Amino acid sequence: MPGRRSAWELMRRFEAPYPLNFLHVLQTEGMLFKGLLAPGAAREAAVAGWRLWRFYGSEGVFPDAEADWDSGFRTALRLNRATTTEVSSPLQYLHAGLASAVGATHYLSFEPGARQAASAAGPRVLPERL
Repeated sequence: MPGRRSAWELMRRFEAPYPLNFLHVLQTEGMLFKGLLAPGAAREAAVAGWRLWRFYGSEGVFPDAEADWDSGFRTALRLNRATTTEVSSPLQYLHAGLASAVGATHYLSFEPGARQAASAAGPRVLPERL
């Protein structure tokens, strides 16, 4: 997966645990389940990813984070209404809104639209440059 090594290096700047809201969990597991249905190397990567996901979950690396969903959606709507550039998915605003709602200090993304949304929501975006 592109950026995986860089993402892990950036995450390791911070101490675990790394709380994830239910949207993160849903998207991560959805991506892994999709990969499990793929043929060949994609399936093998998904199997390895699923094992790591389960292991990290059992070790408490990615605990569930309670989010104020209403506040997150309000921020997402504000970001969406104020946008002046194209963003590929409204979920990028929701991720940024939820990060803001839980008081996240940093936001990790390699996607330009998500980075722009997060920057407008408040958290410091990593990596500093793509």
